[in-house]
Amino acid sequence: MGPGRAPFIRLLLRAMVVAARMDGSTQPAFGCRALSQMTGADYTVVARHLKRLREEDDPLIELVEAGRGKAADRYRLRVPDSYRDQSRWIRWRGGLIDVLHPALHMLGPVVALVLEALSTAPTGATAVAHTARVSRSAGSQALRLLATYNLAVRDGEGWVRGPG
Repeated sequence: MGPGRAPFIRLLLRAMVVAARMDGSTQPAFGCRALSQMTGADYTVVARHLKRLREEDDPLIELVEAGRGKAADRYRLRVPDSYRDQSRWIRWRGGLIDVLHPALHMLGPVVALVLEALSTAPTGATAVAHTARVSRSAGSQALRLLATYNLAVRDGEGWVRGPG
C-alpha cells in the first residue's frame, strides 16, 4: 500500500469503527455504499481498498461473513501482530469518532485529517501536520486550502479552526 493511499485508508478504517459503534457490534454489516457515503469515495474505491486491506499478510481487517442479497459483508477490525505490543502502550484520547463531513468530500482525506487536527489553540503548521500524521508540505497545502473556505485561520501564534 503506497503512501498516497494512507489518508484514505485511515478514513475508511475510521468509518468502519463508526459503523461498529452505530451497529453496536464488533462485526458491523455496512456495505461499500454506506462506507462510501461515510468516506466520500466512490463505492468501487471502497471495495477495492477493503479487498486490499483484508489480503495483507498481517491484515487490519478480516472478513467474518460474506454478504448475501441485501446483507452486507461483515468485517472485524483487528490489531496486526506487528503492532500488538505497541498497541498495549497507546493511550486513547476520549471524544467522538466522526466520519468525513460531506462538505469535505471534494477536498479529500488529507484536508479532512488536517481540519480534524485543528482546535481553538493556536498551533504551528508543523505541529498540525504532525498531529494529522501527514507530511509537512501536505499539511501546509491543506491549511492554505482550508483558509480559503474560512475553516482554518492563521493568527499571530499559529493556525486555529475557523468559524466557517
